[in-house]
Amino acid sequence: MVVLFVRLRAKRERADEVAAALADLPALVEDEPGTLTFAVHRARDEPDLFLFYEVYTDDAALRAHQAGAMVREFGARIGDALAGPPEITYAAGLAAKGVPG
Repeated sequence: MVVLFVRLRAKRERADEVAAALADLPALVEDEPGTLTFAVHRARDEPDLFLFYEVYTDDAALRAHQAGAMVREFGARIGDALAGPPEITYAAGLAAKGVPG
C-alpha cells in the first residue's frame, strides 16, 4: 500500500472557496478501484490549511489517480487560490485502527 499525507495551504482570502472545492473531491474518487481511503480535513487552528490522508493499493493505483481527470480539474479550478504548491509526504502503514494499512 501507498499512503500520502498532503498539506495544502490556500490564500487566506480564498480559503472558503478552496474548502468548497475540496468538499466535492471524495465523491470524485469513489470509483477509482485502487483508491482505498481519501479523506480531506481543514485545520481548526489554521482555516487556510487543508490536510489530506490518502491510501492506495499500490504505486500503479496512485499513478492512475494522479493522471485522472479529477486531479487536473481540481488544479485548474483552484490552482490560483493556493498560497503555494502542496507538500506531500509518502508513507508506509505501520499501525492503525479503522483504516487500511
